[in-house]
Amino acid sequence: MRTASVAFAGSAAALAGVLGWAATVLPDTVASHFGAEGRADGWSSRPAFLLTMAGIGGFLLLMPLVVRLAMRLPPGMVNVPNPDYWLAPEHREEMAARMTSALRGFTALTVLLLTITTWQTVVATIEGTGLPVPWVPIALYLVAVLVWLVRLYRHTFAVPDPLPASPWLGRTD
Repeated sequence: MRTASVAFAGSAAALAGVLGWAATVLPDTVASHFGAEGRADGWSSRPAFLLTMAGIGGFLLLMPLVVRLAMRLPPGMVNVPNPDYWLAPEHREEMAARMTSALRGFTALTVLLLTITTWQTVVATIEGTGLPVPWVPIALYLVAVLVWLVRLYRHTFAVPDPLPASPWLGRTD
């Protein structure tokens, strides 16, 4: 859980750093949309671009808080793997902590993608070129999300085994 919190804070700091740098180097008009081949095909003002990126980042960074609020919903309105176990009153707090940590990790990945695309946009605007590798960050993000989803389902919300493997307990898994 600590790793997710560090990644969450690190991605927020990275986005803030890139936005601060962008505010000092961007011209009045910013390339704000790029076609599939990486060439700019949409423009916005510097303040509009910076406010949009900061707004998206801020919204994303609030998402783990939403999980904590959602834990106040009745169990039937919460969808998690192995709900009979995780929505039981004695496991609900641990489930909320695990879900918050998992969402911090996912948020960190998404904010990192936003940070990279913001940085690429600033560089492309300053240099007057297109995006150097427009699909690489998105492809890496999708792979990371797939790994995150598998880990979420197979590890984070797997029902803990009550008895460890032990020849003394008659279990030799």
